[in-house]
Amino acid sequence: TGVGQPHQVEDQAAGHQKVKLNVGGRSFVTTRETLLREEDSFFTAMLNGPWLPDKDGEYFIDRSPELFSLVFSYLRDGQAPEPSHQYQQNIAIREEFNFYQLSIPWDLSFFPMTKRAPKLEGAEWTSHSSQ
Repeated sequence: TGVGQPHQVEDQAAGHQKVKLNVGGRSFVTTRETLLREEDSFFTAMLNGPWLPDKDGEYFIDRSPELFSLVFSYLRDGQAPEPSHQYQQNIAIREEFNFYQLSIPWDLSFFPMTKRAPKLEGAEWTSHSSQ
């Protein structure tokens, strides 16, 4: 037993403290350490700020549980979700990571991030400007 050892045990225990989240009605249970994997994220503010869990001991987040499960997997194992070949799905995933203030390690050149208007044969586009 060394001096300072009880604080070290407390610090380690705090990192492994269970945290319950209710995301869009679906429960997720993880550790504080997992949620704080990236600095300066939504979860840093949530766990170190004035937020308190509800009476059931859960933090409620009004977001899509399906999209959050991708964020949750990323925080747990560090593996980013595979980009979809569907534009809207990629945008939704990127927006979800942005909401939680997490960086998504995608090569953005893999898929288009700007939606192009469909080319309509024979259609003419005119601009009306006030003179």
